[in-house]
Amino acid sequence: MKKVVLAVLLAVAMVVPAFAAEKGDMEIVGKLGLNLTPKVDASGSFVDKGGFSPTREGDSDTNMSVLVGAEFFYYLNKTVALGFGINNNFNADLRDTEGHGIDCKGEVGFTNFYFAVKPKIEVESEIFNSVYFLGQIGYGLFRFDGHRHGESDGNGLYWGIGAGTEIYKNFIVELLYSFNYGSIKDKFGYGDTADLTYKTLTLNVGYKFAI
Repeated sequence: MKKVVLAVLLAVAMVVPAFAAEKGDMEIVGKLGLNLTPKVDASGSFVDKGGFSPTREGDSDTNMSVLVGAEFFYYLNKTVALGFGINNNFNADLRDTEGHGIDCKGEVGFTNFYFAVKPKIEVESEIFNSVYFLGQIGYGLFRFDGHRHGESDGNGLYWGIGAGTEIYKNFIVELLYSFNYGSIKDKFGYGDTADLTYKTLTLNVGYKFAI
């Protein structure tokens, strides 16, 4: 699979011209990411009764998960672009943070829609063309399945900040620190709920082209 993805990226690179931003230019960026340090914090009556975390403290690490996304940007000038994007974090299993070896019996994921700003600094280098910063804010569709007990009960705010670099004009590598907010409820209708915060550092790689 990795060889197929690499072959596709190389083929696109051969047919799409290198892109240097000017005022009024537009670009699309496709991304593939890995959530490196995902963690879920939770609070509420559902947590207090042990419905979310086996440690009853409301915190849980999750297994690393994969992100896919796409962004559209419009350049106000050579150094600042505004845009919007969508990304999907595939579901990941929860893990006990205390190291007790207990399965939390749950998984979490989300899909985000957001606005973005990207200031960038041009770099004089044969490999690295620019360094840029990212700010994202929007709305996340939260997914939670507690298997035996909990289920998703509400969506919420999404935001992220990060930085990256453009390599050989069209390729990008970036790190993004992001937060998602949502809520869960007891599957059996006892009225217990909890607020969840999902936070992670994501390593993204991608390809951008002009439109």
